[in-house]
Parts: sequence; structure tokens; C-alpha cells
Amino acid sequence: MLLLTIALTFRSEAQTIFIEPLSPRIVTYAISVSLDPVEKMLTGKETLTWRNTSTDRVGELQFHLYLNAFKNTASTFMKESEGGHRGITMADGGWGWIDVTSMKTAEGEDLTPRIEFIHPDDNNEKDRTVIRVPLSKPVLPGQTIRLSIDFTAKLPRIFARTGYYQNYYMIGQWFPKIGVYEAAGQRYAVKGQWNCHQFH
Repeated sequence: MLLLTIALTFRSEAQTIFIEPLSPRIVTYAISVSLDPVEKMLTGKETLTWRNTSTDRVGELQFHLYLNAFKNTASTFMKESEGGHRGITMADGGWGWIDVTSMKTAEGEDLTPRIEFIHPDDNNEKDRTVIRVPLSKPVLPGQTIRLSIDFTAKLPRIFARTGYYQNYYMIGQWFPKIGVYEAAGQRYAVKGQWNCHQFH
């Protein structure tokens, strides 16, 4: 079996254009992932560091698991699109998904059992594109939290700009991606809340 290994470190590989960033750096990702081209599977390890830039005590984190939009006909995306996108329908057996197999804090606390699917947009309990993770202690204003996340993903046959066709891969939104925490007054938020929508 041939395995292609891709290592991505988003913050250290970028060329510096501005001395000062144009926006605050809130999250960094270091991701190591392997692609099994026979099974069309990704196996990854992600180190995520998130900084609380609000004045709130943030007691949970929320993440997008966008590949789960292609898991079955019950996802919000598939229901809204009636199983099609730009005249193309999902091929039989072409489904894809993502699973978080482990999530731990830098201190070693296992958060995996706390992972819970939520459905903030439409209460579709079968949608699996957003998770919340309650924390044992909140992230205080100005503090950071570092997580180690292991995940596996099955790529769908190419559909809606995502997936594979033979040996061609179009892979976007393929890793657990933290949502955006908005403090009161930010983008119409009445109180501090996560902006972490389902895949539509």
C-alpha cells in the first residue's frame, strides 16, 4: 500500500509580508496527515492553539467537521440540496466523513468523551458537521488553550468541490476546524457566543 504523507504547518511556512499582522492571530494549526490513495482515507494529527481574545470566560469550544456533510442523505447540506449540487448527485457508495478519534489538552486531559454533536442552525439531529467540547475549566480572557487532536476521514467521490476522482483530489475543509468566538457586540452578538454554523 502506498501512503502519501503531507505535513502542514500553517504559521511557520508563510512568507512575511507585513511586520505586524493585519488582524490578530487567534488560532494556529500544525497538522500532519497521511493520505491512503487506495482507500481514499486521511489519518491526521493536529495541534491547535486557540487564544481567547474576548473578555469572556469561555467554557466550551466548537468545531466544524465539514466532511460529515457528505456522510449520508440526512445531513443538512444533503437535505437542503436534495442530494444534488449543480446538476450532479452523489454517487452510490461515494460518501465521505470525518471522525475525531482523540482530543486532549496540552496537560493531558482527555476531552474525547465530552465531544457532542450540536445543530445550531436547524435542529437536525442527524447532522454531524458541528461539535461542542465542554471544558473542565474555562479559557480566561487573554489565555490560550492547546489541543492535540487525532482524526480520520474518508473522502467522498468528488461532489460540491470536495473529494476524489480516480487519482485526482480536491480536498478542502478536511480537518477539525475551530469556530469563531464572538464577544458581545461583535457581528450583532447580544452576548458572547460561538459562530460555528453547520455545512450548508
